[in-house]
Amino acid sequence: MILAAEGERDARIARAEGEAKAILLAKEAEADGIRLLREAGADTAVLELKKYEALIQMSNGRASKIIVPTDAVNTAKSNVMFSEITGIGDTTKSAPEEKKAEKPDPCCD
Repeated sequence: MILAAEGERDARIARAEGEAKAILLAKEAEADGIRLLREAGADTAVLELKKYEALIQMSNGRASKIIVPTDAVNTAKSNVMFSEITGIGDTTKSAPEEKKAEKPDPCCD
């Protein structure tokens, strides 16, 4: 019984260490990406695109309310207008039409 408990404890510790390392690696990769953007001298268009990508990621969550800074709202508006004008990236699909069930006519059937 003691060996099983020690094994379970060691497994939990190993899982926690693995999760911590995964989080650390993800944050290091994010920091490297930011550093590379700075070194490349990214212009405002690239930074606006990154804001838009972040906005998309925020909207994929389960939150019912998202507080968005005004500049991000303006960015989203301009991107939506650009997409609508050019037709590029239009992923909106129309809802299928509802089929109305025909009621049988009791006098003629």
